[in-house]
This record gives sequence, structure tokens and C-alpha cells, in this order.
Amino acid sequence: MKKELKILGGGPSGLAVGFYAKRRNIKFRIHESIDRIGGNCKTYSHGNFKYDSGAHRFHDKNKEITKDIKLLLDEDLKKVNSPSKIYHDGLFYYFPIQINDIIKKLGYRKFFKVAYEIIGLKGDKDDISFKNYAYNKYGKTLSNLFLINYTEKLWGRDSNVLDKSIAGDRLKKLTVISTLNKIIKSSSSKFTHYEGSFYYPKHGYGSIFDKILLNIGKANVKFNSRIINFEHNETEIINYSDENETYYPDHIISTLPLNLMVSMFTPKPPEKIIQAAKKIKFRSLKLFIIFLDTPFITKNASIYFPEKKFPFTRIYEPKNRSKSLAPSNQTSIVVEVPFNNDKDKKKSPIESDDEKYKRICALLEKEGFFSKSQILDHRVLTMKNAYPIIETNINIELNELTKYFNSFKNLNLIGRNSLFKYIHTHKIFYDAKILVNNI
Repeated sequence: MKKELKILGGGPSGLAVGFYAKRRNIKFRIHESIDRIGGNCKTYSHGNFKYDSGAHRFHDKNKEITKDIKLLLDEDLKKVNSPSKIYHDGLFYYFPIQINDIIKKLGYRKFFKVAYEIIGLKGDKDDISFKNYAYNKYGKTLSNLFLINYTEKLWGRDSNVLDKSIAGDRLKKLTVISTLNKIIKSSSSKFTHYEGSFYYPKHGYGSIFDKILLNIGKANVKFNSRIINFEHNETEIINYSDENETYYPDHIISTLPLNLMVSMFTPKPPEKIIQAAKKIKFRSLKLFIIFLDTPFITKNASIYFPEKKFPFTRIYEPKNRSKSLAPSNQTSIVVEVPFNNDKDKKKSPIESDDEKYKRICALLEKEGFFSKSQILDHRVLTMKNAYPIIETNINIELNELTKYFNSFKNLNLIGRNSLFKYIHTHKIFYDAKILVNNI
């Protein structure tokens, strides 16, 4: 007899599990804490505008998973070619970097310094920190210009204490030779990069998960069901509860944050597990969505802002992903501002959303992105637990937590928050498919 799956969390990971469980005719129920699915991958509407809760893209990294998403969305999944750029010192740089860009904007002297550094690198090393990893891939000059400041703004930590895994796929396949090869390609090269070529749904990224909901049926999702407690016998989860009911599961697949799960276990986990969970930290985002009376700001998918003078890390223009997300003569931009949870805040003064919005607008107007007279309206969204803060010393605690949760034979973990990994949608779907196939 096939087990009934209890899936905790109606975000991308939980829905992906439900999607593949439905395919295999496995009975399941998804618990979602609020009245809407999608987690941090939702698409919102404001008048004639639509925008996502993040600069999401679907990368064609796994042909099997891409095929599944194409079948799900049919003609609504579009191939997009919209490059990203880095904005530094008033200039736009291609990403990935191109030789004519470096020479023109940084000058021959700095270019030769960059080339000399890369040629002098000794290849891959067993680096642990992101800073050393970046230096060993790009050299110090390029890393300090474009990578280090950006990374420290995004994760709110010194890059010396951030684990190299936060780079994800961006630097993973780079070597000394490949880095230099990328730099010496001309602007007319046909070289492509997943930053500029990707798939995107016509009606917004959240439509992937809206379509999954239609596919699996709303009856299989229990909305407004916030999990508050687990009872166990040290080898199995006996039951779990939301605020209204207690459930007795055959098998649980959880997408909940590791530290949150530890706090809800009865009996309490061992003290070393409780202490390990306290080391688990997440970085949250404020999204400032600005609606503008102009056809477009740029033609780029995303623009990265490494300089410290900007309180934000990235801007994306939804219309450059799909023309359906804004009127033809207007546009919107989403400005991402990372922040720590309240309990993690240090001595920095608290700036209200309104004060932050005004500062963002003033900075962007000064840089020539738009004028104040073009602003139609704005909205602010808070995205909690957007990024796991993976520090170099976290692996010991993470291994302890993983070992503890793996000891429960009717429990599996999946997703960015539950596995405490920086992973993309295609990998989430692949993990979900493998997990369901092995149950």
C-alpha cells in the first residue's frame, strides 16, 4: 500500500512534491500557513501591472525538469534573452564580463592588471570562504570591484565568514582558463550565460505554482494551517498539529526552516541540537516596487549594484521578462533591499519603509534611472527567510541537524529553508521528483 504524504509548506518545494505525487497517484495533503500558495515565488497584481516576489528565472539546467515545466505551462513558458548587467561607478558592465567593456570602462592599465592576476592564479584550491573562492576564480581586482561588496550587502556578513557555496552556479564551473576566456570574448561573440538566457512564464513566475495548484486540486491543500507542534518517539513522528487539529501521518515531507522545526519538537531534541539550531540564520528582503510612467528603464533582466552607497543589491524590471507584466507605455521596477530579522539587528538605526523608499528614489533619480515626475505609485513587500546565511563554520551544526532529522524514518526534508541550501527552482523540482520516486 502506498503511503499518504503530509507535505508541510505550500511553497515551491511543497508544491513540487505534490505535483510529482499526483503523477504517481500517491495520496497527499499540503499544509500551507496562509491563504495562498507559492511561498516566496508569488506573482502579484497592481492595476495593469504584475510583478514577482523576487527576480525569479527558470534555468534550463535539467532537460527532464524543463520538459515537465513545459508540459505544465504549454505555450505560456517563453524563452527569454535579456542580459543582466552590473552598475558600478555610473557605468553598466556586461555580465559575464567582456574584454571591450573592461578596456573601455576600466582602461588598459586595469585590464592588464586583471589579466595578470588571472594568469597568475594557481587553479582550484580547497577554499572555504567566499572571499578566497572569488579571489581564486576572478582575481582580487574584479572580485573587489563586482563580487565582494555585493555579496556582503546581500548576506549581511563579511565575505571571509561566508561559505563558498553561496556562489551557487555562478562561479562553480569557472577555472583560471575559463575565466580568462570569458573575459577575452568580444561583444560580438555568441557566448551565452544563464544570466541572460532563461525560461519565464508569460503571466509571471508565480503562475508555475498557480498551475500546479490547478493540476493537483485545491482539495489537496489545507490553507491557513500553520504547524505548531510535532510529537515523536525518537524514531518516528507520531503526530503533528496546527492551531485547530492534530494529524497522525504515515509520512511527512517538510519544507519548514530547520530552526523552526527544532523549536516545535516534543519531547525536546538533545541540547546540542537546540544549540545547533540557534546558529541557523536567514536573510530577509524588502521589495520596493515602483510603478513608472515610461515605456522602460533598461532592457536588462536584472541590474546588480555592488557599491555600498546603494542600500539595495538588485533591481529587476518585470516587463523585460514578459511584456504581459506591464502596459506598453509604462513599466515597473522591483528594488531588493536585504535586511536581518529584528532579533538579529545590531546597532544600526531602524529606517522606516517610507524613509527607505524616499532614499531609494532619490538615489535612482540622481543616477538618471527615472525622474520623480514619472512615478505613478509604489508598493512594499517583505519576504522573510529569503536567503540562508551559510557561514564557513555552519557545516558542523548543519550535519548534526541533518543527522538528527534523518533519524526519523517517516520524515524527509526538502527545499532551501529545510535543507539550508541556496538552490534554484530546477533543482527543487529535481529533488522533489527523486524523493517521491523513492518513497
